[in-house]
Amino acid sequence: ASNAIEWGVHSLCRSSDVAPDRLIKMVVVGNSTMIHLFAGEDPTSIGIYPYEPRFKEERSFSAAEVGFNFSDTIHIVTLPLISGFLGSDVVAAVLAADHEHWKDGTMLIDVGTNGEVVLLDQGRFSATSCATGPAFEGASIRHGMHAVSGAVDAVKIDTRTGKAICSVIQKDPANPRRPSGICGSGIVSAIAQLYKTGLISPDGRLLNNRFPDVFLCDDKELPKYLLISAEHTQTNHPVTITQNDVRDIQLAKGALYTGIHLLCRETGILKPSRMLIAGAFGSYIDKQDALTIGLFPKIDMVDLEIIGNAAGAGAILTLFDETHRQKALELAQSIRVIDLARHPEFQEVFMASLSFPE
Repeated sequence: ASNAIEWGVHSLCRSSDVAPDRLIKMVVVGNSTMIHLFAGEDPTSIGIYPYEPRFKEERSFSAAEVGFNFSDTIHIVTLPLISGFLGSDVVAAVLAADHEHWKDGTMLIDVGTNGEVVLLDQGRFSATSCATGPAFEGASIRHGMHAVSGAVDAVKIDTRTGKAICSVIQKDPANPRRPSGICGSGIVSAIAQLYKTGLISPDGRLLNNRFPDVFLCDDKELPKYLLISAEHTQTNHPVTITQNDVRDIQLAKGALYTGIHLLCRETGILKPSRMLIAGAFGSYIDKQDALTIGLFPKIDMVDLEIIGNAAGAGAILTLFDETHRQKALELAQSIRVIDLARHPEFQEVFMASLSFPE
C-alpha cells in the first residue's frame, strides 16, 4: 500500500514540478482494509465475524513510519473509519457532499466493488455496506476491462436491426485504439439497451429470437450478444455480452438495491428524496441506464446527482482545513451502522431485486 502511494506521490510531484521533499502534510483515505495495510495493522479481523477492525480512530505517522523515502518531515494523517466495511473514504465523501446542509431523505451512494450507502433521516446519519462485487468495474465480465483507451463505455442499439453502436474511450485521440473490451459504464449501458430493446427478459434471459443475426452461441449453447465483430476489434476476437455477464450485473445491482431498500426501511422512509452518486464507477454511469436496470429506486432525474470522486475531494478539504478534520472525527463517531448480513429480510429483498423492473 505504501509503495503504491509513494509511486503516486512521485508521479503527481513530477507533473506539478514540485520536489517530493517539499511536501509537509498528507491525508490518506480508503476502505478499512487499505487503511489497516497502510498503517501496518493486520486486517484479518475485518474478514472474520463480527468483522471488527483493529482500530477506527484517526492515525498519524511520519514518513519513515510507513516506509516513505521522499521526505523526513511530512506529516501523514488517515481519517477515521466507521466500521470494518465502511472506511474513511465514506467519511471523506460525506464531508465533500456538504452533509451539514442535507435535508432528511438525502442519500449518498458510493458505487464500486463494495457499495456504501449513507442516509440522513430525522437528523441522524445511518449507513450500510453491500458486496456488489467487481462487475461494475468490468472485472468479472467476459470481455471486461478498465476504463482505458479501447474500452466501450456506452452503447446504443438500433431497434430496427438489433445491432450495437458503441462509444469507445480514446485517451489519446491522435493515436486512436480499436475496441478491445467493455468497461463498467459500458456493460451497464449495454444491458440497459438490450433490456429496452426486448433482447433481455425481465428475469435476465438473453432472447435471440427477434434478431438472431446479432447473437452467437457459447460452448454451452447459450446465446451471447455480439457487441463488436472480430474484424473491428484490437484483438481480432469478437466482443460479446454473455448470459453470465447479465447474471453478474443482476447480482451486483440486486445487492446495491437491497442495501438501499433495507436502509430506508430501517430508518422508516419509503425511498430517498435525493440521491448523490459517488465513486470512480459512479462518476461515469448514465443515470437513465442505472434506473432502467433497477440499480436505484425510481426517482426524478433532477434528484439523482453524480458528484464524482467525493472521497478525494473530502481528503483535500481535511488537508487544507483543520475544521473539516474535526468534522470527520465527529461524523465517523455519529453514524449508525446497519448490518445487512443479519437483517431478517435480506434474502427475500435480494431475490426480488435481481429482476429488471417492468
